[in-house]
Amino acid sequence: MKFIGAFLFTITFMLMKDNFSKQASVYAKYRPTYPPALFDFILKQIKNKQAAWDCGTGNGQAAKELAKHFEKVFGTDISQKQIDNAYKASNIFSFVSKTVSINICTSKSKWRIN
Repeated sequence: MKFIGAFLFTITFMLMKDNFSKQASVYAKYRPTYPPALFDFILKQIKNKQAAWDCGTGNGQAAKELAKHFEKVFGTDISQKQIDNAYKASNIFSFVSKTVSINICTSKSKWRIN
């Protein structure tokens, strides 16, 4: 039997223009919250609750809910002002990210039997 390959590739996305920094200080006040059913659905799909990623975290309202169930929550946003005004907790780690890179490895490696 001989291993003949697996595939690993990276996709990098440039994120959208920052449209939310101007109103970051009041954004949370007027932003509707997500329904509890959304988090119930997400949590039913996930067994390992070591870490979650809230991409586009904004004011951190999703990160806040996820932090109740995950050991660590990483929140990224393109706006430093949104991050500065986001919900804070000891297990939420928020930072600015202008791009997202996703590494993908195929789950089916190819083997050949000689």
